Amino acid sequence: MEERRLYKRIKNEIAVQLKLLGMPRSHTAVDAITSNVSHEGLLIELDVFVHNHGFFLKAGEESISLMPFLILNEKMVDLSMVMPLGGDTIKAIGRVVWYDFSSKGASFHFEVGVLLEEMETTDWEKWNAFVSNVAEKQDKDFRSV
Repeated sequence: MEERRLYKRIKNEIAVQLKLLGMPRSHTAVDAITSNVSHEGLLIELDVFVHNHGFFLKAGEESISLMPFLILNEKMVDLSMVMPLGGDTIKAIGRVVWYDFSSKGASFHFEVGVLLEEMETTDWEKWNAFVSNVAEKQDKDFRSV
């Protein structure tokens, strides 16, 4: 299969809060962690639990149904990412371009591929600098092995 990505994925964990946009009522943002990032997007991993025969995501003290993430046509998300080391928070709007819902035994896992679409100019600059620095460090570490 031919690689279609313009930018290389970089393994990195970033704390992120995401909120599904386009919902009839607003809900609390969901805390999650990225497993990899690139200049144009990120892979977010979410833990899912079962309650009353439904699948839910933990959002602070609330639980949010997983169903809207699975059935909405336009899956746009509001993102708030906390950059490691500097602690800067970067805000963005992204589009869910793919997702995978799977199970391993009794636990459930939800992965979301998000394409970054909107960000303030200064946040784009911080994001691109961060991704470039992490990629450079990982390449340097890989070459020294």
